[in-house]
Amino acid sequence: MALKTRTGPALQRIPALCEDYARIAGAYAWMMGQRGYERIRADFDEALPNLRDLSDVKKIDLLLWQSRTS
Repeated sequence: MALKTRTGPALQRIPALCEDYARIAGAYAWMMGQRGYERIRADFDEALPNLRDLSDVKKIDLLLWQSRTS
């Protein structure tokens, strides 16, 4: 997502961090709205039934984390 590390005093970072959060939330909402997401969620739940109760956001987070390149 090309987010930058925010530095400096907290009062200066807060607006930028709020923008970052909104950008991330929008990206997750977009992913959940894609046609193939229902299948991805079903596959996730089938492969990891003990994690079925996780939120969709957390499921996407785990999938992205596992697919990262070092």
